[in-house]
Amino acid sequence: MEQLLNKFQQIAAEPLKTAQYWKEKTGKKVVGCMGLYVTEEIFHAAGLLPVVILEKDSPILRAQAHVQSYMCGYIRSVTDQALAGDLDFIDCIISHDCCHTIRMTTEIIKRNATGIKDIQPIFLPVTIKKAESWTYTLQELSFLIEKAEKLAARSITEDDLMQSIQTYNKHRRLLKRLYQLRRDKPGIISARQVSNIVKASMLMPKEEHNAMLEPLLEAMENKTVEANNKIPVIVSGSLCETCDEYVLDILEEVGGVVVDDDLYVGSRYFATEVDESLSPLTALALAYVNMVPPCPTRHDPDNKLSDYLINMAERARAKGIISVIVKFCEAHYYSYLTFRRGIKEFNIPEYLIETEHEGVSPAQVKTRLQSFIESIRG
Repeated sequence: MEQLLNKFQQIAAEPLKTAQYWKEKTGKKVVGCMGLYVTEEIFHAAGLLPVVILEKDSPILRAQAHVQSYMCGYIRSVTDQALAGDLDFIDCIISHDCCHTIRMTTEIIKRNATGIKDIQPIFLPVTIKKAESWTYTLQELSFLIEKAEKLAARSITEDDLMQSIQTYNKHRRLLKRLYQLRRDKPGIISARQVSNIVKASMLMPKEEHNAMLEPLLEAMENKTVEANNKIPVIVSGSLCETCDEYVLDILEEVGGVVVDDDLYVGSRYFATEVDESLSPLTALALAYVNMVPPCPTRHDPDNKLSDYLINMAERARAKGIISVIVKFCEAHYYSYLTFRRGIKEFNIPEYLIETEHEGVSPAQVKTRLQSFIESIRG
């Protein structure tokens, strides 16, 4: 079990290295998924490797001349990686236009990062419960199929798409088993280790990740965990990027234990399965329109974040909710106000932590989280 966890950690620590090695080994192309909700199954069906482009921990240097300092850390970091040449090995970047800032970033990269071979925005609908939204989603996914076929120099059949959907669904079910074990056995695995596992899944072929997950889950199912008096909590937030590991580490250091999460590099990535009984294109479009987790970047009045997190907390028997908002993420801040109003009627404590690419004091975060955990314990 420890050997597998260390392997996931190594992959997560060097996000681009695994994809570069895969490209050298196979001679096939890599597609970078920038932002949210790029339909990876389409590129997988073409024999390409879709990887999620994530924020990097290193200081932001080159992007300062192109991107304002009040943009979120994800935008500034991805722009910096593109300008530094870190993403040059990627054959095509698909940029989901999920906020105004990422739209601007796509154009900045296109104009200034000369090593980027191809960067293509896609425009999935924000308001999803309309007939027009359904039609438009089908059109955009059809465009992605054409793009993938051009990159791979081959056609994609319905059987290709269905096989990819089945591979990805298997992957989602394995990760859901991991999360169920975490709920059933609090403390069996740390929040950082879970983050590494999900992050690694974004950076490597799903078949390989599935093959690593299966023995890990078997080992976890046979492992017992001693009872402890830690406070079970869930963590929500960090759109587009990895939740800062120091937040997760501190939370567990001060007496909490993460029993579930609503993070992008977490349950959001695999929560929505694709219906295998429908035609592949229809099923992929429905998966976007009927996405399980409520998202601040989409308008769906029938799917409220407050209800979703309360149900998650009840299922995991959590006693508190930690909201993690990346500084300058407008969509999340607006959504958070509605969430706070909606959660007031439920008797569960909630606390907000703001993070930033640079300039956040872990000592202050520790003091605040310690106070929150102790208030629940008291």
